[in-house]
Amino acid sequence: MGAYEEEKYPFLKYEFHLIEEVLKKGIPFLGICLGSQMLAKVLGSNVYKGKKGEEIGWYSVEKVGEHRFFKDFPEKILVFQWHGDTFDLPKDAIRVFSSEKYENQGFVYEKAVGLQFHIEVDSKTINRWVKAYKEELSTRRIDPENLLKIAKHEEKDSKKMLEGLINRMVES
Repeated sequence: MGAYEEEKYPFLKYEFHLIEEVLKKGIPFLGICLGSQMLAKVLGSNVYKGKKGEEIGWYSVEKVGEHRFFKDFPEKILVFQWHGDTFDLPKDAIRVFSSEKYENQGFVYEKAVGLQFHIEVDSKTINRWVKAYKEELSTRRIDPENLLKIAKHEEKDSKKMLEGLINRMVES
């Protein structure tokens, strides 16, 4: 589903409203994947099909901006992606992460964070996704075993980064 498909998925309109309210009240907000796209849209940016194709699997993103929420993040991280859409950077947002394929992988706007990548997933989650989307992975010639192997290696670091991010967001 795309953040631009509110006519097809009417509940998105309600979720856009919730994000607007969270922003107005200054409550910390973390939007991941579709959530980052929705945050970008609420902030007035275009969300659209990525012209460089889907990202499904493990990809490197680079830290291209500084923000205290990400102070303990390395300059380059391997992250799990599963998306075909992208977005323009919202006005007054700070781009924090970028990749070779897509410029906007992570941004901060006041107390809100949008991450195009999945920092929250672990091997159990990816295993469920692999089973649920077996045909999609097969069609795209993506090896599910490789996705899981990398997940088991990366999940400890991802969890530590996510916990640090959330703690800094809540403390702000």
